[in-house]
This record gives sequence, structure tokens and C-alpha cells, in this order.
Amino acid sequence: GEGIMHELMGYDYIIVHEAAHEWWGNSITAPDFAEIWLHEGFATYSEALYMEDKVNYDTYLKILKTYGATIKNARPLIGPYGVSFFDYDDSDVYMKGAYTLHTLRVFLDNDDLFFKILKDFYQQNAYSITSTKQFIELVEQNSNKDLQWFFKQYLYTAAAPVFEYTITM
Repeated sequence: GEGIMHELMGYDYIIVHEAAHEWWGNSITAPDFAEIWLHEGFATYSEALYMEDKVNYDTYLKILKTYGATIKNARPLIGPYGVSFFDYDDSDVYMKGAYTLHTLRVFLDNDDLFFKILKDFYQQNAYSITSTKQFIELVEQNSNKDLQWFFKQYLYTAAAPVFEYTITM
């Protein structure tokens, strides 16, 4: 929880989170509380990115591991539309949102591309209402990949993905 984050980050992490809202969340606006992950997931992810920049990648991974331990997978990140639904006790929009961005970064395996996507999404949608759909379209356009399966799993499905593998000798 908060004590672990303070220990890992060495200060009150909420400062970074709220500063991210000032930069990102006051410019990029979700169309509905159903897509609040665009605010909270990105702000939470910025905490880990900040520590990667200020300390190192291992600290970034420790923070993400801490986030991952709190993910409940109780409901999809994209909630019901048109009902002003948002429960601050549902930490998944924060932690699973951040972890989804981390997983996308790892999947793309190209930091230049990943950070270009984030910058482009911000620049193309600054001071406007945007959507998860627009984010997905930008990711697919820049990566030249059909990632509907990825976003369906991480944003529109509650359950964690199942890792399947085969050992061949």
C-alpha cells in the first residue's frame, strides 16, 4: 500500500500522481467515467515512469510489482457508460490501468515507439475530449499491428489473461 510506495519512492508518491493529472488529466479528458482509466491509469503509470527516470529501471519494475499485487480483476477497466459510475475503492482503474500501459510497452518491445505513441496521443488530443477507442487506433496505426485482442483482454475483460505454453524438446 501507501507505506510500501513511500519506501520505494522515498517521498509521497501522490505528488507525482497529482502532478501527472495537472499535465495529462487536465488536458486529456475521457468522454465518460467508464473510461476513467485514461486519467487514473496514466497518472499511476507516471509514478513508475518518474522513478525509472530518477532512479533506474529496476525501481520502476518494483513499483509495478507492487501495483500488480493489488489488482483485483473484479470488473473490466472500461466500466458502464452513461451512469457516472466511478468507485474510488476500485483500485483497478489505477493499478491495472498502469499495468496495462506497462504490458503494452513490453509487448511493443520498442521504447521509442511506445513513448512516441504517448506523446502523439497527448498532442493530438490536448485540451479536448478523447477516448480509449482513439488511443487504441493510434497504437495500432503506429505499431502496424491489430491489437484488438490485447485491448479486449486488458480493458474490456475482468479476468487476468491465462498464460499458456508448451515445452518442446
